[in-house]
Parts: sequence; C-alpha cells; structure tokens
Amino acid sequence: VLEAESKPVGVVTGIFGQTRAKVTFKGAPNHAGTVPMRLRHDPLLAACEFCLVVERVAKSHSDTVATVGQFLALPGAMNIIPGAVELSIDVRSALDGVRTSCFDEIVASGQSIARKRGVEFDAKKLIDLNACPCSPVLVEKISSAIQSLGERPLLMPSGAGHDGMAMSKLTDIGMIFVRCDRGISHSPEESVKIEDVSVA
Repeated sequence: VLEAESKPVGVVTGIFGQTRAKVTFKGAPNHAGTVPMRLRHDPLLAACEFCLVVERVAKSHSDTVATVGQFLALPGAMNIIPGAVELSIDVRSALDGVRTSCFDEIVASGQSIARKRGVEFDAKKLIDLNACPCSPVLVEKISSAIQSLGERPLLMPSGAGHDGMAMSKLTDIGMIFVRCDRGISHSPEESVKIEDVSVA
C-alpha cells in the first residue's frame, strides 16, 4: 500500500481482528473411473466452490480480508475421488461486527454448498481475536510528526497481528509502518530504504 501511494511511512489506525477456523468437507471416496459424474459426492469440488465464496465475501466489505491457507484432499491419490477435504479459513477485518458477519456468511454458504452437493460440512473456530484500535491521541501525534517533515500522513489499518494487541491491555498503543520493497515483510527478502527509516 505504501509503495502504491509513494509514501515512506504509514500511521496505523488499528489492528484487524482475526477469526481462524478449520473446515472439513466429507463425501464418498470411490474409484475415479467407475463412478459417473452425476452420482458423485465429491468434497473437493464442494471445497473449491467454497473457496470462491471466501474470496467473494471478503471482497464485498472494505478493510476486510479472507484467506484459505491450507487445503488437503484425502486420501490424495490420483485415481480416487476424494473422501474428505480439510482446509483453513482466516477472516480479518478492522470492524469486529463485519468480521463476525463475514465468517457467519462464509459458514452458511459452506453448509448450503454441502447440501447441494450431497456432502457433509463442518467448521471449527480455532482463534477469535477482537480488533485493536490504536490510541487516537498517538495517531494524531504521529501524524503531526510526519507532517512536520513535509509528508502527508497516510492513515491505514494493520491486517497483520502485532505485539501491540497484547500491550493494549496495559497501555495505549500507536504504530508506524515503513515502506518495504514489493510489500514483502516477515521474510528474509524484506528490504527498506535508509531514507524511509529516517522518516520513521
């Protein structure tokens, strides 16, 4: 985002809340050659349709993202219609109400897809963290400091979790983002310009 806006730093307004879940579709495993398409109960195709729903729901809300990061078809043989698919979903938003409604919509869609395709569906929440706003006073002070350097402050939420979420239970928090090459962070490829660090 900072690269796209040609900004050296960003002022974080808050940290997204997160809901993560393990999702399972169960069907009927069988030989790939002997079962006609009309008679199949294929959990993999249901899971694929579900993944597109995850994308669509997230795109329908601002400051909201959703990801399928894990996807496993079982038993995983080339000539067998899968009997089960396990996958993960990670839904994040700056607004807890939006995140919760998105998750609920995704789960309801999974149930509907499963009924339509004659398979079973289950979703188990693993993590449910509320959003964490930054202190308005600190946001203003950081913004003023950036303005004093002749830069226009860019206010932005953080989609990634941070230690600030834990620290916010003890004190007000504020954060600065620094522009990274190609937006890559949390990686050995992370790279910043000395000039941008100087602004920060």
